[in-house]
Amino acid sequence: MKPSKDTVPYSGIQTFLGRPYVDKLKGDEDVIVLGVPLDAGTSYMPGARFGPASIRRASMIYKFYEEEQGLLDISRGKIILRNVKIVDLGDVNLPFGDQKAAMGAIYRKALEFKGLKAFRVFLGGDHSITYPLVKATKEEFGEIGLIQFDAHLDMLDAYMGIKYTHGSSIIRAIDEAEVKPENIFQIGIRGFLNSYTSYKKAKELGTNIITIKSIRTLGIEKTVEKIIQKLKNKPIYITFDIDSMDPGIAPGTGTTEPGGFTYSEISTLINEIFTKLNIVAMDVVEVAPLLDVNDITSKLAVSIILEALGAKFS
Repeated sequence: MKPSKDTVPYSGIQTFLGRPYVDKLKGDEDVIVLGVPLDAGTSYMPGARFGPASIRRASMIYKFYEEEQGLLDISRGKIILRNVKIVDLGDVNLPFGDQKAAMGAIYRKALEFKGLKAFRVFLGGDHSITYPLVKATKEEFGEIGLIQFDAHLDMLDAYMGIKYTHGSSIIRAIDEAEVKPENIFQIGIRGFLNSYTSYKKAKELGTNIITIKSIRTLGIEKTVEKIIQKLKNKPIYITFDIDSMDPGIAPGTGTTEPGGFTYSEISTLINEIFTKLNIVAMDVVEVAPLLDVNDITSKLAVSIILEALGAKFS
């Protein structure tokens, strides 16, 4: 049910943007939001299982807006999300303590959206959740593109013998979901946590690595041109690891790296990509609220999603 319009943002049922919670879809939705509260794939600091709840809580400040009126994007001087029907499906029911079974549960849930026109927003959770979501997306749409915003390549074949971790989401998307490596763009890569093994594997397979340094050298416009040349006319899944952002504005995540995206940079990138390519689904992962300061990382995640939806439905 939809929270009452006359209640304040900090009361009532917490849903994404205060939009209606539903347990069944009618088929006329424009955007469906699903939480995936899993962090069994983390290798260092856990807590991303609380990400979906924290992102929803941070988003409730926008619950005042009416679907018919939309939200004002004052920076661009336009109204966004006017008459865009957004619903919140709650969270995937995940088995505790069995990572492989959790991958299966996420995949089967995502397959329920097959054939729907709605844009899908998945709230993580650690980055391991991306593999089953990409697998379901590819099964629905056929050949797809995959754009990864991240500090890390996530190309580890296994971590301490475990295949499904937040460091293996992209290699699993390649070898199990069968996404073509040449259709994968890994954007914002930086830092010292990327192993040589991962880098070598990515280079051998032929993914498109775009480091944060190369973006700032080449410029956002030319970076986007490279992506468009390769992925135009393809359905595209975007996975957004919050550690792609600079830890000064996104401290609430388990593997921070200095020198990440500024908000201005990511806002421009998202708007360019979402207005010029066919993005069909996205996730935002690795928000760990117990590591956060004043919820600024969760609030940032909400703003990133609003940027994406505003561009998608402009």
